[in-house]
Amino acid sequence: MNHAGLRVLIVEDESLVALEAEMGLEQLGYEVLGVAVDVQAALEAAIDGQCDVVVLDLSLDGCRADPIADALDRSAIPFIVASGTPIDDSMPRAVRCAPRVPKPYGAEDLHRAIVALIEAEPATARSAAR
Repeated sequence: MNHAGLRVLIVEDESLVALEAEMGLEQLGYEVLGVAVDVQAALEAAIDGQCDVVVLDLSLDGCRADPIADALDRSAIPFIVASGTPIDDSMPRAVRCAPRVPKPYGAEDLHRAIVALIEAEPATARSAAR
């Protein structure tokens, strides 16, 4: 599966982490649609249906990202968890089952997780091939 042009939304409230992820993924050939820094912005960006995959931090300015994970799961938008926040049983099933890249991470770490995810998600692979 060729990942070139795969549309990624980054959900991250730490500006330096977000910038490094954005620049690194773009250098690897991904199309980064943008960075959402809070729950509301992430929900709005995710529901517009433009992204193929989401890189999701679990804590956004002290707020849990559970509503985002639930919305992505309902919309069948695959995501990876890229966070330093521990995953526990109180989190949505989609979060507990999602591929995880712990902080600190680099673009190559995200790339490996995204490739593994899209290879496991045939619907995403079809949309990425557009």
